[in-house]
Amino acid sequence: MKKLLLILTIIVLTLPCIAQHDTLTSNQLMQKELLQLQLNKAQNTITLGVMLFLVGTATTITTLAIPTDTAMPTVGLVTALIGVPIWITGVTHKNDIQIQLIQYQSCLGIGLKIRF
Repeated sequence: MKKLLLILTIIVLTLPCIAQHDTLTSNQLMQKELLQLQLNKAQNTITLGVMLFLVGTATTITTLAIPTDTAMPTVGLVTALIGVPIWITGVTHKNDIQIQLIQYQSCLGIGLKIRF
């Protein structure tokens, strides 16, 4: 029962990440400033995912090194497992936004240099 509850909790917590990724298709019509804001939000999502993963991993390792009867290793493992999909979603979102930002980069000429 505990394993089923743990699996259901992980699934429920990763669904918002999947839902956020699907909204990216509306970004194609956004202006450069809005894409920059979305890029900052994606970077914050990446940071959150990395921090959750690192804190969860550190908690798990620390509580396994010091044997206790608490459920802290499970809490650390769940925290690390929640951080991974958030991290992946942020990276994917950031890559998609960077691809869309390419159209706003100025390109002057064809880049030929003639030296005499």
